[in-house]
Amino acid sequence: MEDYSSALKAVENTLRDFIQEVLSKNRGESWVEQCGVTPERIERWKQRQGEEERNIRGRGIEKRLLYYADFYDLPVIMKRHWTLFEPCFGKWKHMEVYLDRLEDFRNPDAHRRELFPHEIDLVLGITGEIRTAVTNFRSQQKPEDEFFPRLEQVTDSFGNVATPQDKTVMTERILHPGDEVDFLATAWDPRDEPCEFMLSKLAFIDNIVDWTRDRRLKWKVRDKDVGKDVFIHIYLRSSRLYHARAWSDDVVAFKYMVLPKE
Repeated sequence: MEDYSSALKAVENTLRDFIQEVLSKNRGESWVEQCGVTPERIERWKQRQGEEERNIRGRGIEKRLLYYADFYDLPVIMKRHWTLFEPCFGKWKHMEVYLDRLEDFRNPDAHRRELFPHEIDLVLGITGEIRTAVTNFRSQQKPEDEFFPRLEQVTDSFGNVATPQDKTVMTERILHPGDEVDFLATAWDPRDEPCEFMLSKLAFIDNIVDWTRDRRLKWKVRDKDVGKDVFIHIYLRSSRLYHARAWSDDVVAFKYMVLPKE
């Protein structure tokens, strides 16, 4: 089971992804300007993005502007366009209560203590229900999601992000042997059972490769990885006997260029 801090982060990312997915589809490329927050708030997001770019030079940053919004911006956006989100979440008043409670729990000034067990249960219950609602909504177009786990998001240490809508990421990063790239995966399983992850340079492998329940993966670039188009695949599978594919349930890919040190 996830700890409550991981659950809070996961549901926040789920909401950001879903908001961008819904509004970009229904409002077009200018959806940010139409999202419902003030121009001052959007400018603040852009400032944060610029600050992060200056602070972590040499590494990639999160390119999606909504990831620089405060959590309390998300309810404002969703309420403004609730007719688009209602098929997924139902009545706004119900969702509003959930988001208010989550904002309280993630506010560091409101909790300078460890949460009580019943509060942790509440966080896990609310976040689980929201993430399940999003998955169930998507599964109306994909009935297979009712049976197989999926990768919700995979982020590399340069800030590149793979999602269900963008499973292959062209990173435009140049690496060299000796470099290391970290990946952090977030997955959802319809039965809430443990999932396993695996990193591979190969698109098709056999079932003898080591899998891990650790969602933090590392790629150590080696001399034999040198190439113009190098794809690193992050695989997911459940612990069940059946899978969406022959031996895995989901996969995303990141493309890099690896050049010799000299």
